[in-house]
Order: sequence, then structure tokens, then C-alpha cells
Amino acid sequence: MPFDAQAQNLLDTHITRVKTQSESQIQSAHGDNPTSSQILQGVTDVACAQGITQKSFLRSTLESVPGIAFVAAVMAIVFGVLAYFDSTTRTQWLDIVKIFAGAVVGSAGTAAVRRP
Repeated sequence: MPFDAQAQNLLDTHITRVKTQSESQIQSAHGDNPTSSQILQGVTDVACAQGITQKSFLRSTLESVPGIAFVAAVMAIVFGVLAYFDSTTRTQWLDIVKIFAGAVVGSAGTAAVRRP
């Protein structure tokens, strides 16, 4: 099935880019004499990774954990600090801390269940 000129040009450009990046990656990883399986793996890695951007660990974590978990964590810390400095009503403050700590655990659990 022949492609039109524009599609053929895009395909050629993409194949050239994959070939160049594959050669570079394979040579840096395996030297001048890679095995055929190393070549195949290198080409597959480059070809499959086209258009995929890597996210940082922090960004990935912030996207996967619900906002309520962060709010509950901050509230638990705030009430924990209040419990630390107020010795007369420490147990009451710690009861509130336990509630917010439970909210953190529960919301993080929903994030774990929700993940594919």
C-alpha cells in the first residue's frame, strides 16, 4: 500500500530518528559488538518510548495521591504540634491527630485501589 508523499516523509523521518537514537543507545550500553538480542531490545526501547515523557517522582506522587490526604496530613501535624506544647489537654489533641491520621491512611488506600 503506497503512502502519499507527506505520510511517507513523516514515516521516513520517524524511522531515521529511531535508527539514530537506537544506534546511539545501543553503542553506549553495549559497546561496538552488541548481540542481536541487545540490538532488538535497544530498537524496541527507543521505538516504544517515542512521545512518552518521563515524570519526576514528586509529580507522579502528587498526581496519584488525592488532595485530601495532603490536607489531612497537614492537619495531623498541626494538631500534633498543639498536643506537644499543651500538656494539660494533650490527650484530647492526640485524639484529633488520630482522626486525621486515619483520614490520611484511608485516602491513601483509595488512591492505591484506584490505580490501574
